[in-house]
Amino acid sequence: QSGYVETQQIRTKVGDTQARQKAALIEVASGKTTWVERDSASGTREADVVAIGFSPTGRHALVRVTATDYEDAWIVVVDLPSLGRREVAHLHDDAWLGGPLGFTAGWLRDGETVYYGSEETGYAHLYTVAAAGGTPKALTSGRWEVLDAQLAPDGRTFYLHTNEVDFGQVHFYALDLA
Repeated sequence: QSGYVETQQIRTKVGDTQARQKAALIEVASGKTTWVERDSASGTREADVVAIGFSPTGRHALVRVTATDYEDAWIVVVDLPSLGRREVAHLHDDAWLGGPLGFTAGWLRDGETVYYGSEETGYAHLYTVAAAGGTPKALTSGRWEVLDAQLAPDGRTFYLHTNEVDFGQVHFYALDLA
């Protein structure tokens, strides 16, 4: 301590080397580790792989693979125990992925349906897609955004914060999944 004002680097700056994230599945009995990657991006783009969770049935794991330029992300289902992988959703934004539902994803209680947030229409909305893949289904749509989505503990209802009435206001809704 010199008695003068000294600069301390507390946070990284734009352009600094960032930490990378990886996800792995570990067989408890054998200790065998399998790293999860997005097959079609292997070796072509740097990406972070983040584990989201296991399906309620235990048949699948869900991960999000995000390119380090934050222009692309993939929601990937990993079948257990075969470790087969498939991309069930591709998110893309020429500018930057993020927004209100930027990292929203998980499982519905049937264990065979994935939910996620996307701004593919220019507005943040909630979608579902089968774990086996297929065409995503929009649960919400319109010229407004879902700002937050929470699945109820019973798995039958989404609680939503939206700006549907006015962009300057936030309203609370319950979306029944039945």
